[in-house]
Amino acid sequence: MDIKNLVSFFNSDLDLESYLSETVVKAGRNDEAYKTAKQRVSECKNQIPKLTQVLDLEKPSELSLEDCKVLIEYLLANNRLAVEECRLCYMRGLVDGIETKKIFE
Repeated sequence: MDIKNLVSFFNSDLDLESYLSETVVKAGRNDEAYKTAKQRVSECKNQIPKLTQVLDLEKPSELSLEDCKVLIEYLLANNRLAVEECRLCYMRGLVDGIETKKIFE
């Protein structure tokens, strides 16, 4: 691809954020791995009320050993969700890049 043919797709960071958000929302409807990861995060978070206090309200709270196990499960599930979001965005960007390259060839 010639440098003269490069096109700026994103005029601001907001455009990029909107693109990524839209990608995750659209793909999240059909992608089973993403849906599973999102469901697991929700299940863990709703398992104990203290977890919501710690994560959302950032309130100090005493956690039992079982609470800590659930917190660890939640953090692992949340990391998995982030990985799935990155995968979805990467794949969408890859497909868009291939389509854009075809336009310029």
